[in-house]
Amino acid sequence: MLHCALTPQDRQTPSASKAVSSGGSSAAQSLISALDSTTEFDASNVLLATVSINVLDKHGRPHACRAVLDCASQVSFISQTFCNELGLDLLDADMNLEGISSTPAHADKCVQIIVESQCTDYRTTAPCMVLNKITNTLPIKPANTDGWPIPGSITLANPLFHRPDMISVLLGIELFFQLLEPGKISLSSDNSLPTLQNTKLGWVVAGRYRYPTPQVTTTTCLLATTDDSLNQQLQRFWELEEYAPVSPHLSDEGKRCEDHFYKHTVRDDDGKFIVRLPFLDSPSLLGDSRQIAEKRLSHIERKLLRNPLLKLEYHAFLREYLESGHMTLIENPPNDAIYLPHHCVVKESSSTTKYRVVYDAADYQRLVP
Repeated sequence: MLHCALTPQDRQTPSASKAVSSGGSSAAQSLISALDSTTEFDASNVLLATVSINVLDKHGRPHACRAVLDCASQVSFISQTFCNELGLDLLDADMNLEGISSTPAHADKCVQIIVESQCTDYRTTAPCMVLNKITNTLPIKPANTDGWPIPGSITLANPLFHRPDMISVLLGIELFFQLLEPGKISLSSDNSLPTLQNTKLGWVVAGRYRYPTPQVTTTTCLLATTDDSLNQQLQRFWELEEYAPVSPHLSDEGKRCEDHFYKHTVRDDDGKFIVRLPFLDSPSLLGDSRQIAEKRLSHIERKLLRNPLLKLEYHAFLREYLESGHMTLIENPPNDAIYLPHHCVVKESSSTTKYRVVYDAADYQRLVP
């Protein structure tokens, strides 16, 4: 879709475009289909494996961040904001990415990071692609962990796993199975609570959980795509192409140029545009332009006498101007006529036209005493 989706109420509002543009990120959603159903399933009651790690900056100093472990990602990622905080040198890259439902993305920068555990002595390096944003905050909503039988003898890789927070790094399949250690603990026998898994970064908490009392709610399932960057680019395009009924402020010189265009630019029956040469100052300041042009002509004639081939090509070029109507012979020129000097330019390397006639008003500066 090329524009933000409008609700029926927006379509009835005269200022619908303003209402959509002020809708924030929700205005960028392109709704494909919707289904209302009553179900106990809530996808937000799922914890992904998040860890708290340290990443070294360019000076070797550790910076704490939250990372997510993703065995379904072929590469690892780091956010642009966190990368700027670390001050690391970025390398050029060119990688097309594809997510769920073939959602496309592109990364043009990569960086090598050093990852340290906050609760063990584990350290490793990881090549990461740089993205503006990896994902939303994880988990989606806070989890009430009261009564969860988490053993006090283990060290969690992310003690605040139940609180939503920003994700700065995603560690993909290249490191995922290297991080796994023997040891898994199920917090419930009926799968109503997540599972603990031991890793080199500490124990992670992952999986679905249910509240003790089932909460039957009406859930709206939406199949939608959100691309704020594309929406913003389209909005800037429409603003750039927007017709401005008010004329921009012009300088005196710009106003004279615009007036000259309106007065002296026409289009003939063959579709050709006919324009008149503009003058910044009065043509009388040029002096006797005919005398100057005659000096140039006498110089050209002497040159043509020494080179018969050049004379032949020069005359052929001028005849072409006459036949095409670009030039007309004037028997009785007016007294205030302006004469424009010209000369021939030879380009031996040209495979088509080696000889060209150039009209050069700069000759006035070279020939006027």
